[in-house]
Amino acid sequence: MKLPLVWMVVLGGCLLTDGAAAADPSPPAPRRIFTWKDLSLPEYAGYISAMRATGCPENRIRDMIVGDINEMFDQERLQEAMAANVDWWKANPPRPVVTEPEAETRARRESLRAELITRHLGADRTNDLRLPPLVSGLKHSLTGPILGALPVEKHTRLINICDDYVANLKAYQMAHRAEGQPSDYLEEIKIRDEMRSQARTLLTVREYEEFLVHNSGHAFTLRSELRLFAPTEEEFRNIFATLDPHKVRMQQEYGIERALSPRQLAGYQKNCDLAVQEILPPERFKRYQLSRDPSYQQAFNVAARDKLEEKAALRLYQAYREQAGQREKITGDNAIPPEEKDRLVQSINQESERLLAELVAEKAGASKVP
Repeated sequence: MKLPLVWMVVLGGCLLTDGAAAADPSPPAPRRIFTWKDLSLPEYAGYISAMRATGCPENRIRDMIVGDINEMFDQERLQEAMAANVDWWKANPPRPVVTEPEAETRARRESLRAELITRHLGADRTNDLRLPPLVSGLKHSLTGPILGALPVEKHTRLINICDDYVANLKAYQMAHRAEGQPSDYLEEIKIRDEMRSQARTLLTVREYEEFLVHNSGHAFTLRSELRLFAPTEEEFRNIFATLDPHKVRMQQEYGIERALSPRQLAGYQKNCDLAVQEILPPERFKRYQLSRDPSYQQAFNVAARDKLEEKAALRLYQAYREQAGQREKITGDNAIPPEEKDRLVQSINQESERLLAELVAEKAGASKVP
């Protein structure tokens, strides 16, 4: 192949210049940089042919082509991950619209990759390169600019770690169920911790933190617990990073909160509150505490069910809070006979029902006012 007087091809130490070019006083032609975006262009094939003509080692040519192909699909996964990176820190974020089933996405990507490898490296190289499968990360919430930008090998290994964790946990639970025995929460935590250990070894510190805040079981429950607090993304990240170590230590010792004695539970919750208090402004911390009040949660859940406004929900909250104190006082008074306790508690419950009926009626009446 006869090359132009000035043709430079650079790839990991491969450089071609025609000796005559040094004596040519005219300015050199601008050098074309080929990337993954050019894989489907005829010029890319000419670029590869030119490199082979210079004697550039075939293994370097192969690595460059495979690198460009991998980068092409890395970019596609990143776009997918960014599109799906909705308000993930909220309890019920909007679900991204999936245009094609996961199996079809994988098949399409694998087919295109095989086509590109065949075009630039030959048909016999499609199977012997041992490239990882091109899977979507949406199933495992690998979204956003950090998890979405993971290289294909790391992305695939992380998905395998997640899938192995689910399979191991399910196998453990099914084995105990087959023996008619409940599973041991401490053993389940060990399985979870092994998954975390593998992910921590694979990922950078920043990637691992992002993985946990998106994917961990603690992050999932925390989204629900903070629903009424309505945290910003930054607040959620900070609260999760603060509370996760506390929860991990508790689970490694006891398995679940129900295993704690009342005194231990109170101490655990106090430590968690003190930790969160240090990272939130005073007014936001007050809101955080209020949102975790059982009476507050009950009032807003009932209000949401009956489509009542916040003002009505706050009236319910005040009533529920007072009634909770009354119930506690009644049930703790040993001088009151059991039958009388039941009657008094039932009377308190009826008061709640009357107030709710009144609020619903007020809403209905207001809607009829012209």
